[in-house]
Amino acid sequence: MMSAKAAYPPATSFNAFLYASVGDDKNGMVLTVLSAFARQDVDPWEQAADLSRLSPGLAVRKLAEMFESVPGLSSPADRANLAGRLVALLPPGVDGANRAYARPHDPPTAARPPLAAIVSMILLYGALMCMGEWLSLCMSASTPAESSTDRGSTPGATQ
Repeated sequence: MMSAKAAYPPATSFNAFLYASVGDDKNGMVLTVLSAFARQDVDPWEQAADLSRLSPGLAVRKLAEMFESVPGLSSPADRANLAGRLVALLPPGVDGANRAYARPHDPPTAARPPLAAIVSMILLYGALMCMGEWLSLCMSASTPAESSTDRGSTPGATQ
């Protein structure tokens, strides 16, 4: 199975396409390609990558079919015109070399601390634990021990 990071191109290459307006929904809100795909329960970035690998004519036909449920695009000509305008916003075909990028909602790999920092923190923690143990032993050794004269006497005994 292919990892998610290897399957998707960089999000920025599809921004012009995914955030392009498709029209207004029934509530008057702007409907983008991204929201239209999401309403159809389709992963927008995966769909954009698939469309970018197709020939422009095939991509226009497929996109026009997907827009059949979009309000305000009742005629096939309207859907084909919109699809043609949107397909022009797609980056050229996505080949295997361009697919080794993270999806936009994946955490950036640069946010992870380097291995050297992790090892340093572990060593610092170990050193602090050892120092605490050493201080504990030093404190217990320096408490006053019972004097030798007190050992033979019992409490409350009179001499």
